[in-house]
Formats: sequence, structure tokens, C-alpha cells
Amino acid sequence: MKVGLGQWTVMAVLMLGIGSPSHAWVPLVNNDKGKLEIETRLMFWGVSGGHEDTPSGPVQTEDINDFLIRRARFLLRGQASPRLDIYLQLGQDNDGGKVLKPDAGFRVKDFYLNYKRAEGLQVMVGQFKVPFLRQNLESGFNQLLVDRALLPSLRPALEGQ
Repeated sequence: MKVGLGQWTVMAVLMLGIGSPSHAWVPLVNNDKGKLEIETRLMFWGVSGGHEDTPSGPVQTEDINDFLIRRARFLLRGQASPRLDIYLQLGQDNDGGKVLKPDAGFRVKDFYLNYKRAEGLQVMVGQFKVPFLRQNLESGFNQLLVDRALLPSLRPALEGQ
């Protein structure tokens, strides 16, 4: 397989970028007037190979180049006051996928305001996940295999329904 200098450079940049700590909120503003933090997440898959890289199976005559963005997220959370929290999550799913699902594309995943009058009294307004099962509440980035239950996979909760 012949790999050019440009492809090696791209692979090296991606590998070094992946080595950074994940799920770290980066504070943009943090003072007595309020707080604003940002986070980005990226899950991708890519393959590049020639016909000589396929050891068995049908005869491969073309090179294989495929790239899929499984999940890309942009998260923003803020605290306008000690009682008011703001949260926004934008996402891009299955960009470059072979099968387009209804939940693919760029979407607003979560956007809500949470007003905390007291610990026992909170009012949330906006679009957010309904708290039911842990698998539906927890991000796919944070789940281990043992955290994934069989029940939700029988009838998965699709967003927007």
C-alpha cells in the first residue's frame, strides 16, 4: 500500500489530536456575573487500502477509501445566575454513511433552561431527553458494553418522536 506524505500527515495529526483528554469542558467565561463552558466531541471511522490489502474474498480491483463521521457534538452550557442554567447540544450523526437514517444529519439534540428555585423545586423548559432508562440518558461516549441493556435495543427511543 502506497501512502503519500499528505496522508501520513493527516493520520499523524488525527492520532495526536485523539490523545488529548476527552470530555473536558473548556471555560470561556467564569466570573461572578456568570459561567460559560464549551465542549466538542468527535467519533469517526476511516479506512484507506488498496486491492493488494484484501487477503481473501472476492477479487478487489479498486482502492478502498471510506470515511464516516459517526457522531460530532458541540456542547455549550452556562450559568446566567446561581438559579438559572442554560444547556445547548448540537449534533451531526452518520455523515458519510451508506444508509441514511431519519435521525442522521445536523440537529439540535438538547436545548433547555433550568430554573432552580430550591433543590427540591426546579423547572426545566426546552428540548431534552426524557429521564427513563440510564442507557437513554447517558451519552454513547460514556457507556461501556456492560452499560448497554438489551431492552432499549428492542424498541430504541428515536429522537423527535
